[in-house]
Amino acid sequence: MLQTNSKEIIRHLKTMGIKNNSLIFLHIDVKGLGILKNGLDEIYRAFNQILSEGVLVTPAFTYSWSKKKKFTKLSKCNNKEIGVFANFFLKKKKILRSKNPNFSLAVLDNTKNNVFTKTLLNQEDCTSCFGQQSLFGKIFEYSKQNSSYIILFGGAHNDVIFRTTFLHFIEEMCNVPYRFIKKIYEPHYKKKFILQYSRILSKKEAKVHNFKMNNFKIPVSPKYKKLGDDLLRENILFQKKFKYSVTRTVNLKNFCDWLFKKISKDKLYLLK
Repeated sequence: MLQTNSKEIIRHLKTMGIKNNSLIFLHIDVKGLGILKNGLDEIYRAFNQILSEGVLVTPAFTYSWSKKKKFTKLSKCNNKEIGVFANFFLKKKKILRSKNPNFSLAVLDNTKNNVFTKTLLNQEDCTSCFGQQSLFGKIFEYSKQNSSYIILFGGAHNDVIFRTTFLHFIEEMCNVPYRFIKKIYEPHYKKKFILQYSRILSKKEAKVHNFKMNNFKIPVSPKYKKLGDDLLRENILFQKKFKYSVTRTVNLKNFCDWLFKKISKDKLYLLK
């Protein structure tokens, strides 16, 4: 079985244009990396080194309030796709966690004077999961002035050519008809809630939110087929094989701007 170490990961990321002051929004699945010489620390060491003046952000989702559970900084990520690395990552001393009880993010900030966490993470509006004032929105604003990428690594989301949680930020900005703002309440304090941009899951919700189903089944399920094909055809997505998987990356700002135009023209774009 193939082995992977931090030096190999660093060399691989450099070939994809990553610099020491970049921001990376990382989706990771360790299965595609083979045997890690020193366990998950090889991954942490690689990103901490290559981003010596940059930022690493990775999903640390718990969906706590949706599951009627209390959320704390120590809440575990139970999702199989993100849980293995995220739970390890959160234990590192340098890692901070955003406060959204369903869609928290884990952040490694190596910027000078921790400018990222001071100006963005500390000002996070955790009421909104994906809106402009959410951490997703703030990362997008950050990408306008700083080299930023979305990377799928180690076989993450390999059921399609490309998908990322950032899609929901663009969907909300475009007000797609198959999602709606849903209040999700804190389990033990019903006066507190978050606003989550949720998919229509029932015919009742479709009726209430005026979604004409046409040829789409309920619950609404995005396909991402056209998304992946178009990203490749229009040279937005860069791919490179690494160990047992293919690393896929997009420039964060360029991708969001590109997708905003696509969905603005066709609100059902991501369902195709």
